[in-house]
Amino acid sequence: MILLQDRYTFEAEMPDGTLITSGGDIAGAVRVSLIPQIALLPRHDIVGQVFIRRFMRAFKRSIVGGFDRAAYFAEIERQISDSRIAARAARDEKGIVLAAEKAEPEKLVKGDEYMQVVCMESCRLYVRHSDGASLITPPDFELYL
Repeated sequence: MILLQDRYTFEAEMPDGTLITSGGDIAGAVRVSLIPQIALLPRHDIVGQVFIRRFMRAFKRSIVGGFDRAAYFAEIERQISDSRIAARAARDEKGIVLAAEKAEPEKLVKGDEYMQVVCMESCRLYVRHSDGASLITPPDFELYL
């Protein structure tokens, strides 16, 4: 299986016909291609632009200071005392019903994302590695996911 960061490679063709496949300096190139390594993803070829540079941007998703609520309550139930069990039984005998706690909907966990970025004099092209979607922005735009 191809890693997410390896789904696209790039190729820049210089005026003398040489191909550049690594590095970020593509100034003077006549064509820049973002080539998918998976057949279902689209290929992106850019011609007729004044190229400046290209780079890959990684968006790593992680929980910062995350609180696992389910694990917290599971640990409380695991460590429950005999007196607490007796108190619950007495409550249940009296017929006292506690309001059910509303379950929070599962949050969609976004995965990591990698973007190829081609900087041109007139715009920037962002290509998402996960599905090949592209976004064209003004030249000074910074994308944050």
